[in-house]
Amino acid sequence: MFEDGIAKPLEGDNLRNALDFAAWLRANKFTPSWASWNCYKVNINGKCVCGIHLGCGEVIPDMWLTNYWHLGLGHRLFNHDNTSLSDREKEIVWSNLKICNGCGAGCWPGHPRTYFGKKFERVCGAGVEFWNPGAEEMEVAKKLFLMKREYDKNKKTVESQNKRA
Repeated sequence: MFEDGIAKPLEGDNLRNALDFAAWLRANKFTPSWASWNCYKVNINGKCVCGIHLGCGEVIPDMWLTNYWHLGLGHRLFNHDNTSLSDREKEIVWSNLKICNGCGAGCWPGHPRTYFGKKFERVCGAGVEFWNPGAEEMEVAKKLFLMKREYDKNKKTVESQNKRA
């Protein structure tokens, strides 16, 4: 279970923030599922939009970077109509954008992406990463989750209407 995985590497504010985020995900019917040894994923309409990484980034048993976690918000979470974010929330996203550094994960040299009208070159396939997210980052992530679900719901309605026309 996701919450059990959280308890192992985290403590203090990071543990509280992660458990609060897990509770919010479940309350809003976003179910984290196991993806790999220290990673959970959250899907919306069958597409992974977020990876939640706990502890170390390597698959080495009993080796944990303590008190570390991050939310990786993939490009699928961002829609063309993410306009209801405040300027401060956009700045939070922009400042946590991961630029490709040639790590070998397969996205070299990165991808051109536009986030809230601002163009970026060489964006890593990981997209936006909130490391040990605090209240502001988690609120932005929550807002993006809800906006994505609503966007997909509206998109399906429009597509359904177009098929009938």
